[in-house]
Amino acid sequence: MSLKLGCITAVVMSTPETAKYVLAKNDLLFSSRKGPSVTQAFGHRELSMVWLPVGGQWRKLRKICKEQMFSAARLHASQGLRKEKLDKLRDDVVKFDIGDALLVGHGDGILKDTEYYFGKLIEVFDKIIDDKMKMKRGGDDLLEELINLNQRDELSRDEIKHLLMDLFTAGTDTTSGTVEWAMVELLRNPDKLSRLQKEIKDNIIKGVQESDIPRLPYLQAVVKETFRLHPTGPLLVPHKADADVEINGYTIPKDAQIIVNVWASGRDPSVWPDADMFVPERFLDRAIDLEDLSGLADGALATFVEDFGWQLGEGVKSEELDMNEKFGITQQKAIPLKAVRLCP
Repeated sequence: MSLKLGCITAVVMSTPETAKYVLAKNDLLFSSRKGPSVTQAFGHRELSMVWLPVGGQWRKLRKICKEQMFSAARLHASQGLRKEKLDKLRDDVVKFDIGDALLVGHGDGILKDTEYYFGKLIEVFDKIIDDKMKMKRGGDDLLEELINLNQRDELSRDEIKHLLMDLFTAGTDTTSGTVEWAMVELLRNPDKLSRLQKEIKDNIIKGVQESDIPRLPYLQAVVKETFRLHPTGPLLVPHKADADVEINGYTIPKDAQIIVNVWASGRDPSVWPDADMFVPERFLDRAIDLEDLSGLADGALATFVEDFGWQLGEGVKSEELDMNEKFGITQQKAIPLKAVRLCP
């Protein structure tokens, strides 16, 4: 589908085949990003790994993330921290929702508001960096490594702040949103909830650990099915065509904005039988590994369903539950889920 958004030609890829063509087969041709106006705040577009074109600067930041944050050793070393966060989740969930502030566009007040929020975050990051540098060195966390790179003149302070901005906004509401949608679907399908609780009870003595996840295939299937129906980034980050290209007989002009509609691909009836139904079982026989994508979602969901019984609020019927969505940085439920904890 082609749209004319003012002076911008936008092409929407809504099938798995066209998405694969853009993201896999011709990834270099579509590797540039079409950044919205709000990314100009504080020069973020020029320093952000998300919006930079493929080149030396982008490769440097990507290498830092790969080696310092997402390496197997780093992820293994941070298991204890993730466990600590899940333990705290049992008692209190504090959600800072900046997603509503980071809207896409250039409407009245949006750019001004974004600059304000960006400025506040930059101030926070500055203080965190200053405090870290005043502390006794020798830690093994991500910020410590970034500061070490800065002191070797391999990474500027501005680059550190904008990399932290990328990581912060990328994590905004992603886990909480996925867990909320999973709970919505499970409460609408109590047989699925019972099956999940039984799997955990039969395999785990007390407290799901990260190392237990591979032994809980139905839990993984529930999270995958939630991603399919309710992707956290339903339209991904907009890409840009670096040259004229033909796809399925259609010519996409150079500089066209490319929007990959993950939401539509996940509900394509030619790929997914009963596409609008919540059927985790469909993933039990599919060799699809989402380990790097699920993150805290598996553990957070397991924490909720292992330790507590749940039901919808008084007078709320599952078939009447509002399923409308709202979109900011991530796709959230328009009306937050209200569930009643039964036990303990």
